Amino acid sequence: LSVRVPPGVAFVPPKDVRDYKLTGDQTYDVKLDQGKVLSGRVTDHEGKPVLRANVNAFSQQLNLSSGAQTDSTGRYRIVLTPGAYDITAFPPQGTALLSVRAEKTNVFADVTLDFKLEKGASLTGLVSGPDRQPVPNVNVSAYDPRLKVGGGARAGADGVNPGTAYIRV
Repeated sequence: LSVRVPPGVAFVPPKDVRDYKLTGDQTYDVKLDQGKVLSGRVTDHEGKPVLRANVNAFSQQLNLSSGAQTDSTGRYRIVLTPGAYDITAFPPQGTALLSVRAEKTNVFADVTLDFKLEKGASLTGLVSGPDRQPVPNVNVSAYDPRLKVGGGARAGADGVNPGTAYIRV
């Protein structure tokens, strides 16, 4: 069984119930826990809202993750089980903006957390086979292990920090 809560409701659904045996008409009551709201705004280096940025919250302690996408004003809202989370704002692909991470953010009450995505570098090149012919639809990403951020796109990587990065094809 799986329970999904509609947007705008500050309740957290229980974990999915696995191997539930429905053998006929039954009643199954679901208790929703009160969640805490993580909300804020994602802007670029010029202060403009970033549309369709993904904001993800992950709690290693709770083994939970949740996320939301920003609207046209750069706003997002996520309802979370109270706990400590690593929260990352990822820019839309093709923007050359950098991801930003807020580690160990306590969400034991409603929290407002804004992100400013700085402009990164753009890596361009050609992905080709042994015959030197272009290979379409290859995913390329670059990751800066020092800052724990990266970017990626099909046949190019946007939003990469200038400096040393690992390239994955």
